[in-house]
Amino acid sequence: DVGESKYDAVFLKDPQWWPEFRRLGVTEEHRGFQLASYSDRRTPCLVLDGDEAAGTLYVAYFAEPPKEEKQHTLYVVEDLAAEQMSFFSLPGRSDAHRSDG
Repeated sequence: DVGESKYDAVFLKDPQWWPEFRRLGVTEEHRGFQLASYSDRRTPCLVLDGDEAAGTLYVAYFAEPPKEEKQHTLYVVEDLAAEQMSFFSLPGRSDAHRSDG
């Protein structure tokens, strides 16, 4: 939930965003798009930047992959309050599960 924060829906291949997403290694095959469909409570994201003084983060949330020939979408939030963000670890291997999620 982004609360009062403003967000914009952007397409992965949007000319304005594509160079930044490529720099971060985000493609249509990025695991974030797959994980977006697993839970209604948690949404995978990338923290793009932050403002420590304001206590806010600049975040790109992954949306569920398109079912048809649509473009992959991310939701960009420029001023997400840091206290609204929570993290949990993903296993790197099948035997690396943790109980913090």
